Amino acid sequence: MRVRVQFQAEQIRVDEYFNGNSAEEIVRQMQSKVASKVNFVMRLAVNALSPLQFSQEAIRRYNDATGKTLPIPQTCEEFLKLGQQEGIVTFLEA
Repeated sequence: MRVRVQFQAEQIRVDEYFNGNSAEEIVRQMQSKVASKVNFVMRLAVNALSPLQFSQEAIRRYNDATGKTLPIPQTCEEFLKLGQQEGIVTFLEA
């Protein structure tokens, strides 16, 4: 699986390609990228989350920032599909 993620928030700009055998692996890579762009305390918090918890927190923050009410994903696959619906994630290879 290969995806492209394009997103910009207050402190974080992401325009990256991620490769993995599963959605969880891809989300884990996204999580690592985000952690590398935040301060030390936030990095500890981000790294303490599982990939699913990271995706759920990302959607909560996205909803807060945009005023949207996207459902909280129950799987990493749902998270990527939500990202696709929002124009943030592009699936390049299945």
